[in-house]
Amino acid sequence: MFLLPSGGLRTLQCGTIFLRQFEKWHMNNFWRTLIAGYAGWKWGGGCLGFVVVFIIVFYLLGYIHC
Repeated sequence: MFLLPSGGLRTLQCGTIFLRQFEKWHMNNFWRTLIAGYAGWKWGGGCLGFVVVFIIVFYLLGYIHC
């Protein structure tokens, strides 16, 4: 526990839960980036095509919460 500026006490459990959710979100973005990069590499057909395909696939994976 630690003292808040308002005078209340707060346990570190809340921070632990937040950290676990952040780790899940971080790994989720890691896999989204890898999948979008692979799709851009396979379907891009060039430098600009890679960037366009990467952005589209990255957005779509985020849209479906993958």
